[in-house]
Amino acid sequence: MSLIQFFQILWARRVIVLAALLSCLIAAAVTAELLPERYTGRSRVMLDVVKPDPVTGQMLGSQFLRAYTRTQIELIKDYQVAEPVVDRLGWASNPAIVQSYQNSVESQSEDIRHWLAREIIRNTDAGLIEASNIMEITFKSSNPDTARRIATVLRDTYVDVSLQLRREAAGKTADWYQQQREDAQRLVESAEAERARYAKEHNIVLNAQNMDLESARLDSLSAQSASAAALGATPQMRMPTTAGPAQMQLAQNEQQIAQAGQTLGPNHPTFQALIRQRAVLEQAAARERASGGVTGGGNPAAAINSAYEAQKARVIARSPEVDRIQQMTRDIEQKRQELGKIEDRAGELRLSANVSETGLTPMGTATSGEKPDFPNKPLIIAAATGFGLILGICLALLVEMLGRRIRTSNDLEVSAGAPVLAEVHLELPEQPRRWLPSLGRAHPALPAPEAA
Repeated sequence: MSLIQFFQILWARRVIVLAALLSCLIAAAVTAELLPERYTGRSRVMLDVVKPDPVTGQMLGSQFLRAYTRTQIELIKDYQVAEPVVDRLGWASNPAIVQSYQNSVESQSEDIRHWLAREIIRNTDAGLIEASNIMEITFKSSNPDTARRIATVLRDTYVDVSLQLRREAAGKTADWYQQQREDAQRLVESAEAERARYAKEHNIVLNAQNMDLESARLDSLSAQSASAAALGATPQMRMPTTAGPAQMQLAQNEQQIAQAGQTLGPNHPTFQALIRQRAVLEQAAARERASGGVTGGGNPAAAINSAYEAQKARVIARSPEVDRIQQMTRDIEQKRQELGKIEDRAGELRLSANVSETGLTPMGTATSGEKPDFPNKPLIIAAATGFGLILGICLALLVEMLGRRIRTSNDLEVSAGAPVLAEVHLELPEQPRRWLPSLGRAHPALPAPEAA
């Protein structure tokens, strides 16, 4: 079939095409008038995703931005937001709405708040405006004022629910950290009690540098021994009158007591141990003086070395107990550091639980169009026109195929499979003009030939 034949068929069957087109247009016009009008209310909120957290100072990474925005969109269309919206609008107590709910099938399986929340979710949508961090919340209704009002309530409820969820999450995490802090505190107290018991059992006292007094005394004797050796090696120098080892230890003990009194206080266990040690050293010094331990021209270096060796033996003998209590002290310090970290984190979460910052900023007031967004009558008419033309053409071709007609010499050549040699034109009698062409034939029937 050539293009010319195609248009000839359409012209011959133009009534079918026009009938299909008019039918579609009439149906579209009636449908557009009968469809309920829908208005869209729009409200906007800005997501402060580039703003650091007011408590921790952390910022949302770009790799989590898409998941965060998708979560916010789903939250807007969730029952956690829709049900509070129902409460704020007061629909659950509206007699007309309650009657509609009681007449519905769903009244047997769900409460009225859930039923109304489902209707709100069905007409709610949200999405980010392209190339921005502004989220637009939309709600569709048959009334523009209702659409604008519910869009505003949706936005405000979404902001409040977001703040509530954030506070609840921070509060629950803070409670968990509080429990961890109490457990860590008990561990520290238990370790300190164990260290105190062990120190009392083995009579070990540690100074502020985590060194036992015997080792500190050994260091002092070592320094005195080195000083005495240096003085003894100096030519033409007479050694001064020197006290015995017990008196030197007593003098060192007095210095340690003075230092501990300034840094630790009189009630500290280390200070009390130094006081007890001083009483013992005073007795030893008294015995040393009574036995002539004070010398004026003897060899004090030998006495210091003797005291050093004796102290060294005591330190070596007590080294396992001292190492054990020093290790306990280091463990306690580590537990205290862990406790400090837990307390810092719990404090941050407590601040987050009380903060009023949501990272959401409402923008302006909600709006709605003056004209309904649905139904779009021009679009419906245009679609009906295109559909009617296609339907009419298809019907015209179908009718033509069911009753093929020969209208031109080209049709005859195609039908007979032979060339047309000549055309004979007959003068037909004039007939009344028809306003509508025949659906079955393209031309009037030829008169019957006369009998020969």
